[in-house]
Amino acid sequence: MHQINKWEQAVRLKQNPLTSRNFPETEVFSEDVLQEFLNRSSFVYVKPIGGREGKGVIRISKNSNGIYSINGYTNTGSKMDKECFNMEEVLTFLYSNHIQKSLPNYIIQQGISSFTADGQALGVRVHIQYVKDQWVLGGMLGKLGNQEDGIVNRNRGARALPIRELLLLHLHMNQQEARVVEEKIELLCLEAGRVFHAEHDWLKECGIDIGIDPSGEVWIFEVNMRPSIKFFYHLEDKSVVNQIKKNRLNRK
Repeated sequence: MHQINKWEQAVRLKQNPLTSRNFPETEVFSEDVLQEFLNRSSFVYVKPIGGREGKGVIRISKNSNGIYSINGYTNTGSKMDKECFNMEEVLTFLYSNHIQKSLPNYIIQQGISSFTADGQALGVRVHIQYVKDQWVLGGMLGKLGNQEDGIVNRNRGARALPIRELLLLHLHMNQQEARVVEEKIELLCLEAGRVFHAEHDWLKECGIDIGIDPSGEVWIFEVNMRPSIKFFYHLEDKSVVNQIKKNRLNRK
């Protein structure tokens, strides 16, 4: 089955002038890289190169007292919460529970704060489609998570809401600011589609997870090459999911 793993995604997105500015710093996992990232960022994400549905994704943070917190999910989807008092404990925990030390099967990604004013993790899911020789927007929705780990995934309890509602009510933007953000998200995601399609012409649809930092800047967190549209059915307004289905018919 066709797929583009997270490391290849990172390499391709970093090579493109437009997407590179809005994609978090990402490297293949190693002990040195983990330490280096945590010296520069308050938290990072460690992700399996080929994972889906939020499985295997963990957040590692370090507070002002030097205590590390590990939150997230095992590769089977079980919740993970652990406090460690030094990096040696962190690595011991990861190697015993999560990461195969001998294989480069995980990436480390710079943590980007994407939260509402009251501390709820937020995100945007964007569905793009390749129709009649061009990438088009199928639809987008807002996501609110219920987990402190910042992982905003339908399979991890996130809820869907209209994108405009997310921007206006939860990020307190005005209508003009919201329109600008939506337009930027659309342009960024369509460019990501073109980046991958240039080398993978089998690719017809992408589900792209977007974060929005406190300054209102948007970030590509992840691109799913086998996207489900189930989350769009959670919206009361069915026009978005209907547009996605219409685009699929127009492709034939």
